[in-house]
Amino acid sequence: MTNIMKVLRCICCECGSLRLRDKILRDAIKRKPSTRTRFRKIFEACSKISICKDENDEGGVGCGTIQPRYKREGLTIWKDYSGAKGPSGPGISGDSKRILRPEDVIKIFKKITDEDMKLMGMDPKSSRPEWMVIQALAVCPPPVRPSVEAGDGARSNDDLTYAYT
Repeated sequence: MTNIMKVLRCICCECGSLRLRDKILRDAIKRKPSTRTRFRKIFEACSKISICKDENDEGGVGCGTIQPRYKREGLTIWKDYSGAKGPSGPGISGDSKRILRPEDVIKIFKKITDEDMKLMGMDPKSSRPEWMVIQALAVCPPPVRPSVEAGDGARSNDDLTYAYT
């Protein structure tokens, strides 16, 4: 969850591009040999950027979307536009705080380009960010699962076995 939150704070919630547009800083980070150092530097620079746009406002790079603040409560990620300057985020009317569903996180992560992933210190062929979100959970078949001891010493099937019978 911590790494998912960090990646979300580095990329645009709408277009999936890296928030950092400063070419000089990008080139300086690209020269760092350690992937952890690159990701830490990218995170430090991107988490301060609140709008997806070019630093000098030239060339029309970026989609112009105001970036939300991401907050975590347990296993839930909240997308909060309340601290944003200007109009609310895309598709937000009324309440400025919304739950970010796992499907939405996967959609955002799939938009990240291979070049941006390499800059963040990830290998696009072996460690894509959308793979951090569990999409399938393997469950052992009933004969392999251990029985559960009830309060009076009797043995019983577990709750998962009852759910599938």
